[in-house]
Amino acid sequence: MSDNRQPRHFIHRMLAGATLALAAIALASGARAATVTKAATGTDLTAGASWGGTAPGASDTATWASTSLGTGLTLNSDVSWSAISMAGLLTDIDITGTGKITLGSGGTNPTIYAGISVSAVNLTLATPVAVNVNTTVHQTWTANAGKSIYASGLISGAGRLYKLGAQQPGK
Repeated sequence: MSDNRQPRHFIHRMLAGATLALAAIALASGARAATVTKAATGTDLTAGASWGGTAPGASDTATWASTSLGTGLTLNSDVSWSAISMAGLLTDIDITGTGKITLGSGGTNPTIYAGISVSAVNLTLATPVAVNVNTTVHQTWTANAGKSIYASGLISGAGRLYKLGAQQPGK
């Protein structure tokens, strides 16, 4: 009888260990995604100081709030963000430089669908933008009446890009 218990006990321990390992991986991957808010100072979007300590990464949402600096922003090396969110802004957002913004399935949007939503300010992207490079999730860029999204850099990617709202995006 003891011969039968030992293999079952070993199997239960192995299953418990595997379950704990999978739970730890799931928690670690979910914990990395964050909302990172642009600080009131700093123009270099790759510098952690411009974001209050740490610049957003590929699973993070780069966020602009009412206290965020929006003008004179530079991007001179490539970044990957899950999304861009703009809520309660007081100034337009102007991003220039040679670096490319790669947006994931979160897009650029303060709500839950993928895309850009501009409600109270204008957004100028004078830098290349890659949309959903490794996914089939599509993005929607929306500009409310009197506001615009102006993208003068190359827009590329695998997903579809839809425009909604009263204003047309720039070329």
